[in-house]
Amino acid sequence: MSHEDTPSNIHHLNLPYISGPPQRGVFPQAYELLFADGRYGIRVTPSILAFFDFFVIVACGVAGKIVYVDSYPGSQLGLSSYAGIIVLLAATTYLTMKRMGLYAPDVITNKAPFYGNLLGGLSQSFLMLLGLLYVMKASDWVSRGWILLWFIASAVGLLVMRLLVGELIRRQMLEGPPRREMAVYGSPEVAAQVRQKLESGGSDVRIVGMFHDGVHDGGNSFNGGLDELKDTLSRRACDGVIIGLPPERIGSVPEVLRQLAGYSTELVLCTDLQDYPVPVIGTRMIGNVRTDVVARNPHVEYSRFVKYAMDKVGAIFALVMLSPLLVIIGLAIKIDSRGPVFFQQRRFGENNKVFKIFKFRTMSVAEDGEVVTQASRKDDRVTRVGRILRRSSLDELPQLFNVLMGQMSMVGPRPHAMAHEKAFDEALNRFSRRRSVRPGITGWAQVNGCRGEIQSPDDLHRRMEYDLFYVTNWSIWFDVEILLRTIVTISRNAY
Repeated sequence: MSHEDTPSNIHHLNLPYISGPPQRGVFPQAYELLFADGRYGIRVTPSILAFFDFFVIVACGVAGKIVYVDSYPGSQLGLSSYAGIIVLLAATTYLTMKRMGLYAPDVITNKAPFYGNLLGGLSQSFLMLLGLLYVMKASDWVSRGWILLWFIASAVGLLVMRLLVGELIRRQMLEGPPRREMAVYGSPEVAAQVRQKLESGGSDVRIVGMFHDGVHDGGNSFNGGLDELKDTLSRRACDGVIIGLPPERIGSVPEVLRQLAGYSTELVLCTDLQDYPVPVIGTRMIGNVRTDVVARNPHVEYSRFVKYAMDKVGAIFALVMLSPLLVIIGLAIKIDSRGPVFFQQRRFGENNKVFKIFKFRTMSVAEDGEVVTQASRKDDRVTRVGRILRRSSLDELPQLFNVLMGQMSMVGPRPHAMAHEKAFDEALNRFSRRRSVRPGITGWAQVNGCRGEIQSPDDLHRRMEYDLFYVTNWSIWFDVEILLRTIVTISRNAY
C-alpha cells in the first residue's frame, strides 16, 4: 500500500487539513450564556434548555408508565403504545413555552424566575393533549392516573431543573468567562516568547504545558517533547496547541501536524514563516498573540454537549426497547457455537484513547493482536448465527454499551482494529484526523456504501474522505440524517 499522493487540490493535500468552520446545532439562537461544566465553558443556548425540558417531560412520562400503569396486573399496553403521546406532549410543551418567551435569556437568568408562567405553559400543553385524546377517542384506554402523575412529576422536574440551571449560569457569569487552556510546542526560543507575550498581556489563556521540538530540550522550563505533548492531549481536554517554530524549521511543520491530527483540539501556528508548508484556514488572536489556524476543533463546546446528551438518551432508549432482542441473540449464539456471547477488541477512540469495543461474537476466532485478518465474503470463520447477524448488522448492537460509557457515539467514523488503524495511518497522513471525534456505531462513510473489507488503497481513501467530510461538516441534523439513512441501508454490503 503506497503513500497518498499530493495533488494540487487543497482538499487532497498530504496533511491533516480540515476546511470550514464547525456547524451549529439545532435551534440556533442569537443569545448565548455561559454554563459551568467542569473545565469547559459550555455555551448554553435556549436550544439546550429546550432539550432539557424535552428530556424531563419524556423521562417523567416513561417513569410514570413503568411505576403506575405497569404496576397493575391487568395492564396489557406496552411502552410503545404510550410513546407517541409522550413525544407529542414534549413537543407541544416546547412550542408553548417558546411562544410564551420562556427561553429568553432574561428569563433564564432572572433570580425570581417566572415559575407561574412555566406551570401555566405546562398546564396548557396537558389540556391540549387531553382535548386531542378526547377527540381521537383515545381517552378510554389512557390511564387518567398516569396523566395526573405525569403532570405532577413534570412540573416538579421542570421547576428543579430551571432552578439549578439558572443558579449555575448566574454563578458562572459572576466568575466571568472560562479561561482557555492551551499547550505551547516548538523551539525553546519561540515557545518562550509566546509564553511571555501571553502572560504579560493579561489574556484569558492558561498555559497547561510547554513542550520542545526535540532539537533543544529547553531545560527544566519544559514538560517534554512531542511524545509528552501527545500523552497530555490523550489524558486531558485542551482547547488548543500553539506551534511556535523558527523559519529554519519549516520542514518539520507537516509532520508535527500529522502527529497531532488525531486529537480533538485546535492547532494554530505562531511563527515567522512567510510561505507556510501547510494551508491556513483562518487567523485567531489568542490573548495578544496573533496565530494562524491550520486545524479547528471539530465540535464547539455547546454542540459537543448536545451530541453527548443525545448519545446518552439514545443509547438508554435503544437498550430498553431492544433488550428482549439482545437476550434472544445471546441465547442463539450460545446454542450455535462454543465461546463467549460478546466479542471484545481494542480500538482507538477520540484523542487516540484505547478502549474495548463490544460486539456479538460472529466468528470462531477472536483476534486482537498485531495481525488481524479482515472478514471477507464467505469467510469460513463466520458461524451460522454470525452470518445472519453480520448481514443484518445486529452484531453491532452491543456497542450501545460503548456509547453509554462515553467511548463511542451513535454517529461518527467507524473504528478499525488497532493493527489496521496503524497501517492506515502510515498509508494516509490525514487518516488520524478521524480520531479527533468519538467513533460511531454508524457513519457517513457507511451509509455511502463504504462497508466491509478494504481491498485496495482507493477503498481506504474513499472511506477516509467521507469520514473527514463528516468531521468538518458535523451538525445535529447531519447525525439525524445519517441515522435515518442507516435504517434504510442497514444490510447493504454487509457480510
